[in-house]
Amino acid sequence: MTRPSKWARMDWPLLLNALALCAIGILNVYSGTRVHGVPGTALVTKQLVWILLGVGAFFAVYFLSDGFIEETANGFFIAVLLLLVVVLMAGRVRGGPSGGSPSGRSTSSRRSSRRSPSPSRWPGTSR
Repeated sequence: MTRPSKWARMDWPLLLNALALCAIGILNVYSGTRVHGVPGTALVTKQLVWILLGVGAFFAVYFLSDGFIEETANGFFIAVLLLLVVVLMAGRVRGGPSGGSPSGRSTSSRRSSRRSPSPSRWPGTSR
């Protein structure tokens, strides 16, 4: 039994929907970076380059032989694990956890130090 070609096995509706979402994203970036008549093309061109690189990488991987990924999966897995160990051994912690606030204090300690207003300070209420 012969397998159909890679072009025949392509999920065309999924690919077209993904490209349509990319186009909508480019329009959003363009409209969000445009300021009073000045076109926001700098970020749009960056976004377009990344989309084209992603589509190119997709087709490069898609047109590899069917057994290539199966043959190399164990090697890639071991390489990624080794890189994670290298990061664990060689990495440095800089600054430490800040709890999401610029001052370094956790947000829960800030919340507890605030006082809620007394009921008499609310408008429309009397004491």
